[in-house]
Amino acid sequence: LPGLKYLLHCNAASAAGGASASGPGIVAVTEDHNLLIHASESLTLNRTLVGYNDEITDLKFVAKPPSSAATDGGNASGTAPAQLAVATNSEQIRLFELGSMGCRLLTGHSDVVLCVDVSRSGSLIASASKDSTVRIWDAIVGNCVGRCVGHLEAVGAVAFGGKEEARGLSLIHISEPTRLGM
Repeated sequence: LPGLKYLLHCNAASAAGGASASGPGIVAVTEDHNLLIHASESLTLNRTLVGYNDEITDLKFVAKPPSSAATDGGNASGTAPAQLAVATNSEQIRLFELGSMGCRLLTGHSDVVLCVDVSRSGSLIASASKDSTVRIWDAIVGNCVGRCVGHLEAVGAVAFGGKEEARGLSLIHISEPTRLGM
């Protein structure tokens, strides 16, 4: 693809730790900040999102949590990617519903969001920002459910740990000068 800047592949198995399911699988970000959504197997262009004015800094598929998948159009196993979290060169995160491409804005950061990550269950989204904070978002409702503060500089990386357990989950965030939070 000419002008390709970023490419994200997601089969449902990698998004939710479950069996493969059909659905959007490849998202390409072009130099002119458009999102091109392709089918995984055929590479057929399914949808184009045009109109961003800012650079897309990160994007992640958000798997529909099993508790909500059966009731609102997901597949029975709850593993189909249902949303796309997009961080742009702004303090907001755009959360696209992949079926309708409706968009919700997650607001709360006071400076540019640099990166996002999604918990294995798809129920939480973490975002790291130049405002020196990490925020945890409820992916279903879209509200902020937690903040990690205390970094002296912008937080440039955030990642959920590999396992979610009943007692909690792990979140790693890194800022400059190198400070690791867990």
